[in-house]
Amino acid sequence: MSTPTFNSGSRSAGPRHLTLLAALVLLPACGGGGGGGGSSGVPPQALTYARDFDLLAVGSILSANVASVGGGSVATWNITPPLPAGLSLDPSTGTLTGTAAVVSPLAKYTVRAANAAGFTEFELELGVVAPAAALVTTSIADHSLSSYSIDSSSGWLAPSGYATSALGALAPRSAVAHPSGRFVFVAQRATDNVSVFAHDPITGRLREISTAQTTGKDPSQVLISADGDTLYVICQNTSHVESFSVASDGALLSFGTLALEDGCWSGELSPDERCLWVTNVTTNSVRAVRLDASGRPVSAGVAVNTGFAPTDAAVSRDGRFLYVNCQLGGRIDVFTLDPQSGTPSRGQIVSAGTQPVALTLAPSGKYLYASGSADSLLRTFSVARDTGRLTELALTPSGSRPSFLTFDPTGTHLYVLASDADEIDIYDVNPTLGSLSRTESVRTRGLPLGLALLASAVPASPSSRFAYVSTTDSSDLAVFALDPQSGSLASVVSPVPGTGQRQDLAVHPSLRWVFATRANDDELALLEVDPLSGELHPNGASISTSSEPVAVECDPAGNRVHVLCRTGNVLETFSFDEASGSVTFAASVAVP
Repeated sequence: MSTPTFNSGSRSAGPRHLTLLAALVLLPACGGGGGGGGSSGVPPQALTYARDFDLLAVGSILSANVASVGGGSVATWNITPPLPAGLSLDPSTGTLTGTAAVVSPLAKYTVRAANAAGFTEFELELGVVAPAAALVTTSIADHSLSSYSIDSSSGWLAPSGYATSALGALAPRSAVAHPSGRFVFVAQRATDNVSVFAHDPITGRLREISTAQTTGKDPSQVLISADGDTLYVICQNTSHVESFSVASDGALLSFGTLALEDGCWSGELSPDERCLWVTNVTTNSVRAVRLDASGRPVSAGVAVNTGFAPTDAAVSRDGRFLYVNCQLGGRIDVFTLDPQSGTPSRGQIVSAGTQPVALTLAPSGKYLYASGSADSLLRTFSVARDTGRLTELALTPSGSRPSFLTFDPTGTHLYVLASDADEIDIYDVNPTLGSLSRTESVRTRGLPLGLALLASAVPASPSSRFAYVSTTDSSDLAVFALDPQSGSLASVVSPVPGTGQRQDLAVHPSLRWVFATRANDDELALLEVDPLSGELHPNGASISTSSEPVAVECDPAGNRVHVLCRTGNVLETFSFDEASGSVTFAASVAVP
């Protein structure tokens, strides 16, 4: 078997400009505008652009990337290879603009500005990715996963429900999303397995569909290959690195394990996916694990010492440098990687405050961010592309005890779990300067420990296409079609005069069911939604409640319905089976 090479992926490239004089013969200018610069005998020189790196989401507009060039006037502009569909180079000015139409891998593009006397070139990187669709957090307090839909422009989050394991898995920690956005894989530490949750692209909800036992104990992290075909699990006790194949329905099948010493905590895949670096919080070390062509772990390299408690790692896009977060050491270790074996060789130690927990690299590779647990700060470091060395640039306050952090696919929004505050902090990121600006915080369920972002060509839309209204003088509910762009309403079903009952409404998270209270009749009605017209149809007989039910609310997981009865002075809870539509009384509690 040939020795793997770990730096075979595309290498991050900085600005590059080159001026060449035409030799012997001056060719006549051709193509776009720019004037007759060739007649002066001076070629264009020192071409640069406002940005040398852009990642766009499909459907988004490329902010004009303006060229700057010296020397003689430019007669022609061109770019190689051709730009992704929807993007273009202005033949008169060299400005890059457009609306990204299709997903296109991050790649290098060379712009040439030329006249009859010569040319100058500039190399930049550009890619088009699937937009961020949803974000998922794990909660160790109640063993749940919470899901949030992502607003594509602001990066803000809207809760779309939560889910728990129907198969008895406990203590969810690390989570990772399938590249398709269809599945989320969760390491369940207390039950030594990995849960597979399906993600509904319409409502954004999660539903557990299967589990797979791990060979080791206490799985602490899950990682997934770029194509989504292989899942890697790192177990802390009875330590193993284990590879699972991922079926089209998300099911997992173990096909290779490698035993390591206890204390393994986190891992990082090499860009070419031929190596996996594993940190160990017991031995305070990091080592390279070699993977074969199928993704099976086949051998482990020597353990290399790190600072105390290495809890996270990140690798540069070119596979040359590894960054290891040392929580109890209060530092980040910078390693140069052997291009053949992947063995780390430490080159720099950088202070990272008190108890840094996790770190991540910006998609551009220009900046590294670390979360400080004890001082509740985010640290921003610039990354030297040639040496990998870090230089601290800024400190940004965060929520209490920030832990895990992740970027949206374009690198313009950073999401940070503040574990003690039970919240997700959202930051706008300046991709050019690396600066952070906190914009919003969203509550999570208790003790969030895992964070995963789902990208999908079909962003989740956890809101109904219909609106429902009841009044005290109607026996039927009014139904309106909702325009998702303008918010305007068009009547589908108008209410008719009725009994004068007070009615409250709740829509099930699946958008398939509506619950309505009937105050005068002491009833809770279950209505099924026609998915095409939005009309409501009774599903069986109404359910009896205590006296004068005036308010109803559905649990975000969709498993329970709560009814407040004013005269009865109780809050009643009903269990709900969304598959069959059955409602069953579960419990009640007295209220003032």
